[in-house]
Parts: sequence; structure tokens; C-alpha cells
Amino acid sequence: MGTWKSPDVFVVDDDHDSRELICEFLQWKNLSVRCSEGGLAAIAQARIEKPRLVLLDLWMRPINGWDFERMLKRDLRTATTPIIIVSGAVMDDESDRALKLGCQGFLSKPISLRNLSDAVDAALNRPQSTLPAVGSIDWWRRDG
Repeated sequence: MGTWKSPDVFVVDDDHDSRELICEFLQWKNLSVRCSEGGLAAIAQARIEKPRLVLLDLWMRPINGWDFERMLKRDLRTATTPIIIVSGAVMDDESDRALKLGCQGFLSKPISLRNLSDAVDAALNRPQSTLPAVGSIDWWRRDG
């Protein structure tokens, strides 16, 4: 039986399609990934599993991303966990606010997989991966 380890990345996004796209892409990059639609259960999960990185949407219910970030930063178990905001909110003040709060970065939706890959690799201190040219990867295709 293998040993349990903390996930590399915890993706928190209430939009099913965005969450699945990001999670599947990160799994394709051979990262250990947990995914959640948010809420108190997701905060508890992050506190228990202690991921190496959180990718966090801002506009979720019942707990928005700002409150989620604040709860993680106030808990000693997750206070130092890097957070990258991934949001459709593209106003300059949102990205400025994220960086002022100590988030590792801000990625706008629709997400660029190359930018996502670079941001995650940098946050996890991994060498930046070289992605195949657009159109040549088919990681999103499922059999059947």
C-alpha cells in the first residue's frame, strides 16, 4: 500500500467546466491534484490535506475567493500555502488586490494553458515545462 502525500495543487472553482479543464490539464502535467467547488468543506479539505499550491476562483458562493483566501492565511496549517487567483474578474484592482494580499499570482479567464503551466511551475519551484504547440496536444480528449 502506498503512502499518502499532500496534493501538489488544490483547485477551488465553482464553475464545473473551468475546474475540470484546469484539473485535467494539471493531471496531464503529472501533478497530484484535488478539486473542489468551494465552501466550508473545501476550506476544511485544504487545512487537512495541506496542498503545495491553491488555485482559487474569486466569485463563488457561499464563500467567495477573498474570504476563502483570508481563512487559509489565518490558519497556521495553511498560512504559507501559495495561492494563485484564477478568475474571470479582469479589473486591474482585482489583480492588484490579490498581489497586495500576498497571492502568488493572478490569471484571467479564459485561461491560457501556457500561462497556467508557467505560473504553477513557478509556484511549485518546478522547471518550466515546454508545452507542445497549440493543436498538437489532445490531453482533453477522452476515450469512448
